[in-house]
Amino acid sequence: MKRMIFLTFILMIMTAFSVYAGGRKDTQNTDNSAQNQNQQQFSDNRNGFVPPDGFEPPEGFTPGEGPWGRGGGNFGGRGGFTGFSTELPVNTAAENVSSRNIISDPDDTYSKSNFKSGVTINLNSMNVTYTGSADASSVTVEKNENGVNVKSTLKEQIFIELSGMLEGTFTVDSTEKGYAIILNGTSVTAKDGPALYLASKKRAFIVAVEGTKNILTDSAERNANTKKGAVYVKGALVIADDDGDSDFGSIVVNGGYKHGIYSDDYIRITGGDVSVSITARDAVRCVNGFIMDDGYLSILGTGSTTDEESKGIKVDGEESEKNPGEGFIVINGGDIKITTVSKGITAGFKVDEDAETETYADDPNPYVTINGGNIDITTTGKPYEYYLADGTKVNCSPEGIESKTDLTINGGNIKLRCPDDAINAAISITINGGVIDVISSGNDAIDSNGSFTINGGTIYAIGSGDPETAFDCDNFPLIFNGGTVFGCGGSNTTAPASDSTANVIMYYKSVSKGSKVTVANSKGKVLGSYEVPQSCSALLFSSPELVVGETYTITVGSSSETVKMDANITTAGTSSFGGFGGRGGFGGQPPEGTFDGRGGFGGGKRR
Repeated sequence: MKRMIFLTFILMIMTAFSVYAGGRKDTQNTDNSAQNQNQQQFSDNRNGFVPPDGFEPPEGFTPGEGPWGRGGGNFGGRGGFTGFSTELPVNTAAENVSSRNIISDPDDTYSKSNFKSGVTINLNSMNVTYTGSADASSVTVEKNENGVNVKSTLKEQIFIELSGMLEGTFTVDSTEKGYAIILNGTSVTAKDGPALYLASKKRAFIVAVEGTKNILTDSAERNANTKKGAVYVKGALVIADDDGDSDFGSIVVNGGYKHGIYSDDYIRITGGDVSVSITARDAVRCVNGFIMDDGYLSILGTGSTTDEESKGIKVDGEESEKNPGEGFIVINGGDIKITTVSKGITAGFKVDEDAETETYADDPNPYVTINGGNIDITTTGKPYEYYLADGTKVNCSPEGIESKTDLTINGGNIKLRCPDDAINAAISITINGGVIDVISSGNDAIDSNGSFTINGGTIYAIGSGDPETAFDCDNFPLIFNGGTVFGCGGSNTTAPASDSTANVIMYYKSVSKGSKVTVANSKGKVLGSYEVPQSCSALLFSSPELVVGETYTITVGSSSETVKMDANITTAGTSSFGGFGGRGGFGGQPPEGTFDGRGGFGGGKRR
């Protein structure tokens, strides 16, 4: 997103003053009453910042010079900042390696796990049946006023199968090895706490028996058990299919306290049909990573508390000497459908805000990689950003997919509809494949704060109009090496760098809402046709069928213009961008094929 130079430097100074002392982070607490008192003073100002009364910049500060370098100058160490620079941002955690490989850990495969011993519990009658090596002395089951507690001292993995209804919290206090919660027609409604509290730090599987519906609901009000999830897990969590086929049981999670599903480690989904509805904060949240391989995940996040609006999937990231380089999101397959107030998918952790230590070697690497699957995200919140009197930033940024380091798309079908950036990354964006259909109604369609390379895929990127664009990478090169790309938005849309290997037409023309845009070669073959539902002032088209030296006809409504490609990056028309003027959006019809209720996407041509 674009901001004025003065805004950028003021924000940097405020961050340095309010968050850092001697290059280290000072933890700040924000209470909701303070937020409410200051909201009127510091109103929505995405395009301009009003500093608190009495704020003065440092003595000798000159905008644009950026004298506070990392490790030197007035603000040394991690809290330093360099001002504007032509150097690409660097992912300082890219080389950090964890002591484990959670992306492809074979122990996360449910069908390969050995669950021969365990306990079956009917929650209605509290009838308990033991299997294998388990007995009443090694696997204890206790019902109390708060719910049901299970503890295992067996030196092997166990299963805990549940059926029936429980008013209270189902708790796994401790286990010696990993365990599986098998839901076989279960309804748990908590009275004071989570529905499931999995306190054992060993790997936990949650499995729904095929053909069953299972409902887990927390209590929105808490007195005793304030664990922050309707399903709260202290260790790694794997949600899996019970028999490895494509027919899944369903798990419905209703959260009203803080998060829907929360893990202190990582969350993986390898199967199942999971629905999460949250009226408080985030639907799925964890610390070290989120990985999706298969199954269905549907999220509805309606929580709108200021500065804590619901997000869909969030990985928080934390510094760790044992597991550096984690904190990422990897999507290999499955179907994800998200509707949330704030961000849809985000790998968090900001080095300059969240860091607690001087070294970078223990940092997480909050990247996002999408290798496949179907992703359908709608965010609904109104973007805002302001500062409280104590310098604390308060914001809502309803982006679709966000990475705090690198974002890579290798495949999949992705549909995003957002008021803010549809796709955003702090360090780099690389698109190698997939079908990507993204529209921002109030910002850039795809925004990288560093490098931006398109090597392949079919991309429809719709920015909201001047000053927001289809593709934004600040002052860094935008590289087109392949793919079929249609972009539209403001006339300051970043033009591809001349060393791109793909052929691109940049066409500057005012296009009104409802116009049909067609690109055809000299033989009349239509290479692309789009009906534009909103006005715009710049079009970008790239296709393997474009050839340097050939002539193309661009038709907008009833008006046509002939453009000869005299270079691989050919520009036609005149840019009308003159500052931060009108904000007309520019949309596009999705490719033929529909997103079904589970996020399925047929792909195909435009319609």
